[in-house]
Amino acid sequence: MATTETGETFIFFDIESANNINGEGYICSFGYVICDENFNVLESNDIVMNPRVAFDEILLTEGSPCTLAYSREYFQSQPDFAYYYDTIKALLLAPHRTAFGFAVENDLGFLACACKHFNLEEVNFVAYDSQIVATKLQTSRGGLVNWMKHFGIDTSSFTIHKSSDDAMMTMLLVKKLCECREIGLGAFAENFPDAYHSVEQDKERRRFREYRRYMEQQCSSLVNQRNSNPHSRRLRGKFRLLFATNRDFDQMYEIIRLVYDNGGVVVKDIKPKCTVVGEDNKERPAWLDAPRFASVRYITFKQLFAMLGKEEPSFVEQSKNVPDLQDIFKEYLV
Repeated sequence: MATTETGETFIFFDIESANNINGEGYICSFGYVICDENFNVLESNDIVMNPRVAFDEILLTEGSPCTLAYSREYFQSQPDFAYYYDTIKALLLAPHRTAFGFAVENDLGFLACACKHFNLEEVNFVAYDSQIVATKLQTSRGGLVNWMKHFGIDTSSFTIHKSSDDAMMTMLLVKKLCECREIGLGAFAENFPDAYHSVEQDKERRRFREYRRYMEQQCSSLVNQRNSNPHSRRLRGKFRLLFATNRDFDQMYEIIRLVYDNGGVVVKDIKPKCTVVGEDNKERPAWLDAPRFASVRYITFKQLFAMLGKEEPSFVEQSKNVPDLQDIFKEYLV
């Protein structure tokens, strides 16, 4: 591959996933374009691989919103991610190289999942997200193809969801964004720090999502359930709890558990003669005035805790710093 005068190169990459199972993607192609600071293409390739998982059939259906560029048979005839791991790692970690993607958080997640599935060390690199910058600078919204239309870029020679072509479109988008700001490609990072994404950040996001999913399951396990042996019977009937969306997961679970352990039934849907419980600093919802809610009672959390003979806790927002599920379950791990 040719080198630039400064020695700096830029890689634009895109990843396609064959399926998403329990929030984890399975890579079936890694496409990339490497260019210099003047957007001269030095190298481009589409690394197609066997995902070692059943395909989501919608991705192989002609005319679907997201159709993969190759046939099932072609994907399955290729080596898997483990075979290409060193190649992909070298591409992303080459000296004096900056990486770009579109909705790059998804791609970081796909790479992390692939490393996990094949028991390989994560590729620890930084990438810049062109979607964040485009959305910030322009009023248009949508996927990569819509951005091509927005800037009047001809895509007739490209195959959508072919990773190398999507990588090329990402490069063309970044080129337009640099022109809009009148900067060179080498100045992109310092001009758009919000576009910065790292594998370490992605680890924290994944930990947060996993913990949120775990706590949602814990809460759901108590919904519509009556405790056959409650600690007390201070509460009777059904309760719909209205928490703010940013409330601490553990605190919400503790309150749901408190209702369950004291004879109440927490419900997801508002039933006749149900008690709706809202936060003290929120007004009673106007929609409760509808005739179908005539038998519904409204109280605050302060009143609920008074019924339980307890002081209302101070509500706190959910922190991004959450426990690792491995720590929670470590007593069960061998």
